[in-house]
Amino acid sequence: MERVSMGEQKQSKRGREERIASLEGAFQLAELAGGGCLKGKRVLIVDDIYTTGATIRSAAGVLYAGGAAEVCAVTVARSVGKSSAGGQ
Repeated sequence: MERVSMGEQKQSKRGREERIASLEGAFQLAELAGGGCLKGKRVLIVDDIYTTGATIRSAAGVLYAGGAAEVCAVTVARSVGKSSAGGQ
């Protein structure tokens, strides 16, 4: 799979809805994977940070469409947003 488009602005500068919209059509299967080599396979997505889940959902959709039987994801970190406790 490869990322083909994500727009100009960084994901970290976007709100939830903008992130989701910007990732529509952002991934495609490489030519080899498009030939059916994912059919019935279990695939693991590894992502650096989970904020809204938009990247994982978008990538998983492409993998399922390519024939993957199961898609799981692992992330290294979770973004929790801005704290409202004392401005920290």
